Amino acid sequence: MSESMIERVERALAIHFSGNRQPCMSGDPRDRLSPLQRRNLSDAARAAIEAMREASDEMVEAMNNQAYYASLSYPRGHIGPGAWSAAIDAALSEHGQGG
Repeated sequence: MSESMIERVERALAIHFSGNRQPCMSGDPRDRLSPLQRRNLSDAARAAIEAMREASDEMVEAMNNQAYYASLSYPRGHIGPGAWSAAIDAALSEHGQGG
């Protein structure tokens, strides 16, 4: 089973704060954390994802541009800000706690 988005952000934060910026370090850096540190890491990962819930104008423009170029090969409409919110909500609900 692949990691949920929250788990991926947790891992990225754990690697970042471990001082070793190499994602290929042996073992899962989260395994070296106390239960309280692990909970704080999970809360930080969730907060980071929640902060991205509302797309900026630039993000919407980038998604629309991407949709336009994709529509040249695959007919689809433009992606609006609701698509980004839905994607973030889906990532947050991977652990049964939707936004």
